[in-house]
Amino acid sequence: MKKFLLLAVMAVFFVGCVTSEYSYTLPQIEPKPASEFQKEVNLPFDAAWNKIIGRLSQDLFVVNNMDKNSGFINADFSAQQPSQYIDCGSWSGMFENLSGSATYFHLGADSRNFAAMDGNVAYNGIVKTSLSGKINILLQKIDDKKSNFSVNVKYVLSGIQEAIPFGSMYPYTFNWSVDFSSSSMGSINNGGQTRCVSKGVIEKQILDYL
Repeated sequence: MKKFLLLAVMAVFFVGCVTSEYSYTLPQIEPKPASEFQKEVNLPFDAAWNKIIGRLSQDLFVVNNMDKNSGFINADFSAQQPSQYIDCGSWSGMFENLSGSATYFHLGADSRNFAAMDGNVAYNGIVKTSLSGKINILLQKIDDKKSNFSVNVKYVLSGIQEAIPFGSMYPYTFNWSVDFSSSSMGSINNGGQTRCVSKGVIEKQILDYL
């Protein structure tokens, strides 16, 4: 009984000596309208189609299907550093206890490690993220010399998050995701704060094929 009381007092003392902040800032860019991701090109349909297919292969996108009659192409992509392509805001804060202190600034799209508090429980947080998506391309004939070219990307940011209480080997783990497209902002599916928007990098890369 005395041992239990001693541990309880030590736990209260430890928690009382912790200072912690960890807050979220929304993305600093707004979704671009769909018109930003289309353009008219001075190329006949067949020439434009062949050029797009060739460039997709060079850029190592995985083409799933294509239908020349409708001008539709669908391809997959993935990225291990999502912040190159999307803005999911940022997390910043600090953590201080008797062992020392640390400050944090993390891009919301990328993997990260941090320490924080949940109520009276101090924990180590580990977040691992990955980005995948589908690229939808539509090429349409305007006349014998011109074509219209548009791109829309469906993004999925996936996260695996662990919260490991100090002094414990047993983490609480949960998965989350954010779904959105080139012209929309997505919200995290578990009701959390994270919001994501495309930076337009992939869209511009593909539009520059022609």
